[in-house]
Amino acid sequence: MALESQGVVIRRASSNLATVASSVLTIDSTGILSSDTAEVDFVTAGFGTGMRIVSNSTLTTSVLTAKTVAASAIEIYETATADATTSLSFTGSSMNPIGEVISFSGPSGAAAVIDVTNLGSTAKEKLIGIRDEGNLTLEVNWNNTATALHRTLKDDRAARTKGTFDIKLTDDVEGSTTQPTALFFDAYVSGVSLSGAVDDVIKGSITLEISTEVRWISKVAS
Repeated sequence: MALESQGVVIRRASSNLATVASSVLTIDSTGILSSDTAEVDFVTAGFGTGMRIVSNSTLTTSVLTAKTVAASAIEIYETATADATTSLSFTGSSMNPIGEVISFSGPSGAAAVIDVTNLGSTAKEKLIGIRDEGNLTLEVNWNNTATALHRTLKDDRAARTKGTFDIKLTDDVEGSTTQPTALFFDAYVSGVSLSGAVDDVIKGSITLEISTEVRWISKVAS
């Protein structure tokens, strides 16, 4: 079944990240655990419900989403692979919606095609180069309020600030046990332009140049 565009949410992470790194941290199938809250207290560290969480774990490499947060445990929507490595670290990002998005295009990933044909070849031989995740372009009704984040993105471009973003699709609702499919990536704002016309609103075009892999977060169904 085709997914509706209506309801897609594109978000930018707050600059206030929650980070922890300690030998008292472990991962089990349902979440992230602290065996010593005197050393690592997730609430005190700033973790909160709905955060996207990445780690240095080589067993659980996917992006995780916080369902509930307590001092000694972060329950997640996804199923993780248990990891008791003694040097785990976690970074949580609070995601804020970009307001009044009319349409979006991207990510527009591609890769160079490398010709490795030689005199012994009987047909063209090719390799694929390093993937380039391309960019994401947003068309918006320009809104100068802080919550719309348009001014923030404008300032990101001027300061050459790299941000973290996600795109939440519409294949499931966000609930206590469900999450839709999402895409998660870092990007620079490479372009911001405005346009206007008679009997119309001011519109903006914002281009995000993706600077990491795009990580797909699978939906969680009840």
